[in-house]
Amino acid sequence: MPVQLSDKKLELIEELGMHFEKSGMQPAASRIFALLMISDQGELSFEDIYGILNMSKSAASNSINFLIASDQVDFITKPGERKRYFRCKLKSLKEGVQKMLESMDVFNSILKKVLEQRAEETEEFNKGLEDVVSYLDFMKMELPALFLKWENLKK
Repeated sequence: MPVQLSDKKLELIEELGMHFEKSGMQPAASRIFALLMISDQGELSFEDIYGILNMSKSAASNSINFLIASDQVDFITKPGERKRYFRCKLKSLKEGVQKMLESMDVFNSILKKVLEQRAEETEEFNKGLEDVVSYLDFMKMELPALFLKWENLKK
């Protein structure tokens, strides 16, 4: 039976897909990842994916392969069926947030080097940059405690 989604879920797929796209993910991959997060089925077949999203088989195939290669999606097979069923890897979402935090730290280190090289005459810009560096330093200092607090809340 073909998978049916409400208009509200389709709108949410578009909204979440646009968010992923703004983060650098390809448009088709963004929509597929969003669909796999929102769908109640847990996993969807290739036919379900390109049918629901109204995209070409080629675009769906390339995007699914990208998502698998980037460890954001995996698949299962069902006994007696040749089809693959794709699903979102929730672990990859948490890891993605961790990578984003690590990237933020690297970015902050580079900004500090930029500040060292800036001319003193650009005082207003330098002050703004110092503010960003200070904010990122604060985040680095406070986030471990927040993470620990969150872990304790889950218990």
